[in-house]
Amino acid sequence: MATAGLDALIICGNQYAGFEGAVFYASGFEIVHRYVYVLLPFEGEPTLVFPREARWIGDKAKPWVKDQVWPDVPGRWIRDRAEQCRWKRVGVYGMNFIMAVGDYRELLQAPLELVPFDFEFDMARAVKSEEELVEVRDAMDIILEGFWSLVDAYEPGKTEAEIMAPAVERFFARGAGPRMMNIVLSGAHGQAEGVFSSAATRQTESDHTENGRGLPRSTRGGAETNAPRRAGKQCSSSCGGNVCQTRLLARTPLRTFDWNDDD
Repeated sequence: MATAGLDALIICGNQYAGFEGAVFYASGFEIVHRYVYVLLPFEGEPTLVFPREARWIGDKAKPWVKDQVWPDVPGRWIRDRAEQCRWKRVGVYGMNFIMAVGDYRELLQAPLELVPFDFEFDMARAVKSEEELVEVRDAMDIILEGFWSLVDAYEPGKTEAEIMAPAVERFFARGAGPRMMNIVLSGAHGQAEGVFSSAATRQTESDHTENGRGLPRSTRGGAETNAPRRAGKQCSSSCGGNVCQTRLLARTPLRTFDWNDDD
């Protein structure tokens, strides 16, 4: 912020998957619905700025940012704050994709320069502390546990939603459910469509199946083996029905995962 000559930074976030993390990173608040801003002055304490309708949504006691407001129009409140503090340059993370249009219009009426700050913020956030690396590894462990639960429970004839359900159960049980993008890649006639979609009621083909033999080397919990993946049935290459994600993953060996490798 000092290098860019910013008087303050507005960090935008909303419930859209992938757009909520910056607010959690900067304030400790977990978005469950609607949107919120973190106003971070170059000098002084930060403020969480919620829309009024979000007063009862989310745990407001959890974040370490304790100064919290619920104005009718968040952009107008930030504009008034900027004018009172005589700010001239204000950075914005998420101005093009996250900030509400009404709030942006309010800020345009203030005598200040709005500076896009996505790249700088993301580069700063990319540097992980040891505490953050522990959380990253835990997140990977949750994903792996959910994935293998899906593979183990797979049976031909199940719907996409039924195939995905064991993974989702593990995600929620370990506290990551609301933040997971529970999507599948499937298709017909032995091919996968080039589109990820929400798990639906479309069934996988129950005919032309075989046991998972001769599969590539698999990796579980960092231990590499030559054994085939667990004995869930998988659609053969001649399958005329839908193909679930687990079959496609059997085509390519997984490299050994080193939990101590931060790259």
